[in-house]
Amino acid sequence: MTAALTPELQLLQATAEDYEGVVAISDGLYVGVDYLQYTYHAWLKDPQRKMFVAKSEGKVVAFGSFLLVDDGETAVLQAIHVAPWMRHSGVARIIHKFTLDNLRSDFPNVTRIHLTTMENPPANMMISHRIIHCKAVVSVFLSAKELEEAFRILESRIPIACKESLPPVFLDYSEVHSLFSRSLKEEDLVPERFLIQSWLPITTCSKIVNVWNL
Repeated sequence: MTAALTPELQLLQATAEDYEGVVAISDGLYVGVDYLQYTYHAWLKDPQRKMFVAKSEGKVVAFGSFLLVDDGETAVLQAIHVAPWMRHSGVARIIHKFTLDNLRSDFPNVTRIHLTTMENPPANMMISHRIIHCKAVVSVFLSAKELEEAFRILESRIPIACKESLPPVFLDYSEVHSLFSRSLKEEDLVPERFLIQSWLPITTCSKIVNVWNL
């Protein structure tokens, strides 16, 4: 990993001790329900992910990360966060560049870099980027009590919905990984040959493509 020091910012690899600082700069992001506070420690343990922070006067003011996918051929840039009081000052560009510099230095075999944006990309961005997918996202906010009630309603409907089929089975991480790491068959798909897809722009697994071509 490369290191960098500017007159105002210290750029470092993120650690568990940076958690509170990262959460503090996420105020207001994603309408106050930023996912990073829930995924931070799990991301730290992921050997395929690298995370970085920018600090000013010892305090975290920015965060960036990337995830290696497709057997190390693709990297997904994620969660560029900048403290509210440092936004629109070039800090996002600095942490973004530092993240990319480390990616290219430590993983020269990466041939594709993917990212997501919540807004329509500007024209100048399209000079160096290509849109591979777009989605509409609808956010639903529920209180804890409302969420519990919603789950109860869904659970009550499972027997009705599953009269002619088996009830749903919930898989843990290792079971999901096993499903997509072995040869898929058509019967492995959910009814009507649908696949549940994450919102991340990760290249389609070749095993899934083979199933689609059945």
